Amino acid sequence: MAKAPYKVTISKAMAEKFKLSSGDQLNLKVREHGVQLQLQGEKTTFFQQKMVIWTLILTTLATLGFVLYFVVNQRRKIPLSGSESIASLVILLGVITGTIIFSIFYIQNRNQMTHYFVPRVYWRSFPIIVISFAVILALLLLGSFWVLEHMFMGTRFDLFTATLIFFTFSLLIDYFMASMALTINANTLTSLFVAVFVTGVAIAMVTNGADMWWRHNLSYLGTKVAYNSWQFNATLILSAFIMLALIDYLFVSLKVQYPHSRRLTTLRIILMLVAIDLGAVGLFPNNMRFHWLHDHISMALVYWIIMLIIGIRWLLPKVTKDFLIISYILGGGLLVLDFLFQGIGYLSLTAFELSAFVAAFSWIMLLIQRIKRLIDTPDGDIVTIQVVASPDETVAKPKI
Repeated sequence: MAKAPYKVTISKAMAEKFKLSSGDQLNLKVREHGVQLQLQGEKTTFFQQKMVIWTLILTTLATLGFVLYFVVNQRRKIPLSGSESIASLVILLGVITGTIIFSIFYIQNRNQMTHYFVPRVYWRSFPIIVISFAVILALLLLGSFWVLEHMFMGTRFDLFTATLIFFTFSLLIDYFMASMALTINANTLTSLFVAVFVTGVAIAMVTNGADMWWRHNLSYLGTKVAYNSWQFNATLILSAFIMLALIDYLFVSLKVQYPHSRRLTTLRIILMLVAIDLGAVGLFPNNMRFHWLHDHISMALVYWIIMLIIGIRWLLPKVTKDFLIISYILGGGLLVLDFLFQGIGYLSLTAFELSAFVAAFSWIMLLIQRIKRLIDTPDGDIVTIQVVASPDETVAKPKI
């Protein structure tokens, strides 16, 4: 005998917000920090079916372009890497089709959204997010084929084998990008910001290790004398744009709960100034032409963070005691670092920049986590349910 499904009663307003209808089936899944309700049936398979269709269409078109290119150029043996190779066309066509399918499903996700935030946040952030994912995809492909090139140096394939390799890579790229477009939220944007920022800075440090950049300062990585300095500066600028998109996302979501909060408006403005300041550090590198401006912009970044830490008690709703303690410790650390560097000249510029960077970046990430918690647990959307054990079910006791 089939068991009757468990039932959860929610308000009409919440049902409309999440586009639920009476009779919809939900799956209850146990997670690490609680439980999660997910729709099942046609509503969950709709996007999966469209993903497969669009992925196959774009992958097939890209593959036809790949075959046509080498047929027209009468190439019988196709190298794995090089200017006219499998790698070059996978990177070129993969970024194009991946960006297209990402954009399609990003817009589809907007039209079917069940999030708290206002739809206009999508359109403001759309160019930034699409460009960011396209750049990250290109970097991933470049890195992957760099590894394959060294593993299979000088490898060549016939057209049929090369086409199969290209089709496989393109299929994975398009499906990955479509999947990412459907998971855009605060967590995704935060991970994207961390990945771009930390990876870009780390790569710049590694590639300039032979020049012993630490003997100069952190800003050396963006100067003309550094190797591939444009990558370091582009990392800062791209990270600033992603941070602006994340701030926009978070505070539009918070506006639903706090519609007329001057404190949150002030917090948002200062965070936007931090993001703009970060981008300006990359836009005006520490060359002779912009040396004075670069130094003042870099110091302003530290002062903005200190100002936020001091005022966070009044700017952020429901701020916890433990967060305040951590904030004041980090804020005090930044003031001490500034005194040791500018006051008595104990710290070198490199030591000051690295220490201040780690402290400021860590606190910003903690602040973003606090804001996300406010969004994830709105008071008006909490439903209290009563759990009653079914009489025909027994729970096995653990053996000791």
